[in-house]
Amino acid sequence: MIVSLSLLINWFFRVDFFVFFANVLGFSIMAINLFATREQASSLLTEQLMSELSIIHITMAFLSYGAFSLSFIFSIMYLIVYQMLKGKKWSKRLRRFGDLSQLEKLSYLCSVLGVPLLLLSLILGIVWAMLKVDQFSLFDAKVIISFFVLGAYSTYLYQKVAREMEGRSLALWNVAAFLIVLINVFLSGTFSEFHFWYV
Repeated sequence: MIVSLSLLINWFFRVDFFVFFANVLGFSIMAINLFATREQASSLLTEQLMSELSIIHITMAFLSYGAFSLSFIFSIMYLIVYQMLKGKKWSKRLRRFGDLSQLEKLSYLCSVLGVPLLLLSLILGIVWAMLKVDQFSLFDAKVIISFFVLGAYSTYLYQKVAREMEGRSLALWNVAAFLIVLINVFLSGTFSEFHFWYV
């Protein structure tokens, strides 16, 4: 109903981002409704659903981080080619990197793939934690830094699409965003109260 009404409203009144936020809300409600424990559901079914929710959350997070990693690699390649061209270092190696526009486009496409995957992963992860983790807090280190990652890459996409930023500045922004990903992967788990991957 939320998605249908948002599409109808957008048809008549064209409000930017309205459909996006309505879809996020609709997806969140659907996930809570699907995976929330019901009295008539068997404990076995409930545990299976919660396990599947956790698996989907982790899989989407890994896929998004994989996409961000590829985006980072393309940005690093862009910066290398940019420096070689600026320094007029012509060589066969330069041709093997590909041209700047192609590297920038591939970096952008990987980020476009990674952002929605991370957003869905965060929604499902929060739903899972609300239902399964005692005294769950949104102020957990891993949750907070994950939102920083989402914000950094969303800003990267905004700079590219809305402000038409391109070139070296955009590649550097992407590299900086990936540093937040590395912090999230290697450091935030240490301070998290419930992200224990060895369990």
